[in-house]
Amino acid sequence: MAQRKVQVSVVGVGLIGEWHAKTWHRYDRSELMCVCDTNEERAKTVAEKYGCEYTTDYNEIAMSDADAVSIATPDFAHTAPALAMIQAGKHVLIEKPLTTSVAEGEEIVAAAERQGVKVMVAQGMRFNPPMITMYDTIQKGEIGDLVMGYIRQSNTLQVPTEMLSWASQSGPHWFLFAHSMDLARWFTGQKAIEVYAQGTKKGLAEIGIDAYSAIQAMVKFDHCFFTFETCWIIPRSYPSIVEFDLTIYGTKGRLNYGQNRSGIEVSTTDKHAYGWGVDEIDGKLMASDYGYAMHFIDCVADDKTPITTAERGLEAVAMIEAAVRSMEEGRPVAPSSLLRAKPGK
Repeated sequence: MAQRKVQVSVVGVGLIGEWHAKTWHRYDRSELMCVCDTNEERAKTVAEKYGCEYTTDYNEIAMSDADAVSIATPDFAHTAPALAMIQAGKHVLIEKPLTTSVAEGEEIVAAAERQGVKVMVAQGMRFNPPMITMYDTIQKGEIGDLVMGYIRQSNTLQVPTEMLSWASQSGPHWFLFAHSMDLARWFTGQKAIEVYAQGTKKGLAEIGIDAYSAIQAMVKFDHCFFTFETCWIIPRSYPSIVEFDLTIYGTKGRLNYGQNRSGIEVSTTDKHAYGWGVDEIDGKLMASDYGYAMHFIDCVADDKTPITTAERGLEAVAMIEAAVRSMEEGRPVAPSSLLRAKPGK
């Protein structure tokens, strides 16, 4: 007998939300039931494209027969729809970041535990083939014990001025540190002990956007340290909307990834290699845009724990909020001081 498909709906169908809808429509283990957006024209267009129902009220989805729901609303607007779905007994996939405050993140974690549902944060970089290869290289000990790392993820001005109408309610830290800080937690397997950050709103403030334009944060982990950089003020002339550079140094080698060079470098005491990384896990094609979505459906269908649970998403939120408080208060801040829950790995 064929296994029943997971019935799934989407709340928020902008660029990322439509990716979710496309995945649910195409994946052979899921069936797209409904999409929701406050923009009725947008919701109707996406629904017609993928052959499902649409609504402008997420409470209708909460009251539906959906098994699972993905939340792809703006960064600051994840909590209310997520809680509505959890309280209705739905499994939930939430776009990164989990929330834009530790308090709201802990509310989601607690609600999921009470209801016994799965909540996964869409940390898509963990499903990116080069990142998987870097993680495997570290786990095999090929570069020795980790010493320090550097991750820069930034966007051109197009993102805050054209793509995100809600830029003033977020910032490059919530939008991009959510990726890079989670990657560092994953690569190191260590807790973030202390965060010290500096930032400025120069560049965005002058054009009416009340958000940090550039931030640099140093994070001390249990046994290594990382520097994180992000900004939203790269000129539009830059050849890519995203700038992403990552370097990790160990006692025996170095790892480097440059997105615009489209590959990774691995340097150890006896070799130097340049390549693309793996593109399959357990025989399935994986990519950051779709891999995490299929993984979520698999976890619901097979009753497994997602790779990026809400608890793990909460740890990234705590690191980002610690960076914000550090900028505001001019001192290092411990993420653990903001958390009541135990951090993930």
